[in-house]
Amino acid sequence: MRRSPQHGTRGKAAFENDEVYLEELVPSARHFDVQVIGELNGNLVYLCERDSSVRRRNQKVVERAPAHHLADRARTELYDAMLRLMRSVGYTHAGTAEFLRR
Repeated sequence: MRRSPQHGTRGKAAFENDEVYLEELVPSARHFDVQVIGELNGNLVYLCERDSSVRRRNQKVVERAPAHHLADRARTELYDAMLRLMRSVGYTHAGTAEFLRR
């Protein structure tokens, strides 16, 4: 593979790293957000999931809460995944975890 003279310079300049990562394209995925609050004592609380799959030019156009396309079992799996993620990093403060689901 030939590299252009500017290969990786933008990444290097912005992030001090010129590595490139590829992700699998999931064309029919739904995009869900889960809001979470983490306390210093380790408690985590999730507020609600939102379906933010309706997009135009990669920008959210509509957010729907609760996500009406999500079955109860899938909703539970989403919350469990979010809690595992946040506990694994010792998350505190308020934030949003984002997920793609086929």
